[in-house]
Amino acid sequence: MGSIGRYIFGTTFSAFVVILVSLTAVIWVTQALHDIDLMTNQGQGILVFVGITGLIVPLLIMVIAPMALVIAVVYSLNKLSTDSEIIVMNAAGMSPWRLFRAFFAVALAVAAIVAATRGGRPIAEGRGIAAARLRAIMIDIRAHLGDGDLSVAEVAQRQRMTPRYVHKLFENEGFTFSSFVRDQRLACAHRMLSDPRLADRIIGSIAFDVGFGDLSYFNRTFRRLYGATPGEIRQSALKADHPRR
Repeated sequence: MGSIGRYIFGTTFSAFVVILVSLTAVIWVTQALHDIDLMTNQGQGILVFVGITGLIVPLLIMVIAPMALVIAVVYSLNKLSTDSEIIVMNAAGMSPWRLFRAFFAVALAVAAIVAATRGGRPIAEGRGIAAARLRAIMIDIRAHLGDGDLSVAEVAQRQRMTPRYVHKLFENEGFTFSSFVRDQRLACAHRMLSDPRLADRIIGSIAFDVGFGDLSYFNRTFRRLYGATPGEIRQSALKADHPRR
């Protein structure tokens, strides 16, 4: 491939990469917004959120790559035509095959990218299934937080899984079943304590309502997570609400 071919290849492939990355990013962000509750409601970190929502990226690349290639080729041809470069090439006696050979090389590069993505698709799909199952487990847990005897065996039975598999799903994301249950209960208690409309509820009652059977354990873990006691959180919420009345 001569200098002209390398120029056309570089222009086309660069346009392809920009188009592919841009469209993939836009669609991924749009889809990820549907799962934003992983961070807002379920208390997951940014890495878990990105990891789960990013499972769709290989599929997006496979779908978008052919369209991005067509757009990139049209862009390059339009650029060559606008800059009168095609006319110069024809005047110099350049064969049309040399022009399209560069486009063919870009197509081969794109085919290689799609093939590599397709090879990783089963892994991504497997992770996607695991992520969907983990999300179902999390929803199940949040729906039964008030059950003080909530156990991994009970959740596993409802989800038709083994307790070992449930533990494995959580471990793959870097935390445990028990820590997730505890943190969700604490988050629920924090929301209730921050609600001025529930100011007449005693703290012990709230702790038991969200599934804690040991009040001292609740107070200790609550302070460790939020850096303040339940009573301090309630007082802060009441003070913030008082000026608005």
